Amino acid sequence: MKVAKKYKKNDKVVFLGVTSEDASTKKKTYAFLKKTGVKFKVAIGARKTMKGYKIKYLPTTMVVGADGKVLWHNYMNGEGTLEEAIAKALKAVK
Repeated sequence: MKVAKKYKKNDKVVFLGVTSEDASTKKKTYAFLKKTGVKFKVAIGARKTMKGYKIKYLPTTMVVGADGKVLWHNYMNGEGTLEEAIAKALKAVK
């Protein structure tokens, strides 16, 4: 969440959480997010999105380029850090 805070004012970087929980757990999900200090938007019931991006492990962190392609995720061992991936993605959109 420190990284999200760092890029909060950058309109080219969007942080979005996704969860497979459906609307029936919405209150619990938002209570959890508030308790844990999550400040970015979260899509509830995003099973299709998770499947489309082949998310198998939770939590998963990804950097998705403007073209929708995954540039980085936290299971890419040895491929740099989240901040490095964001910097690379930003260079591609300039």
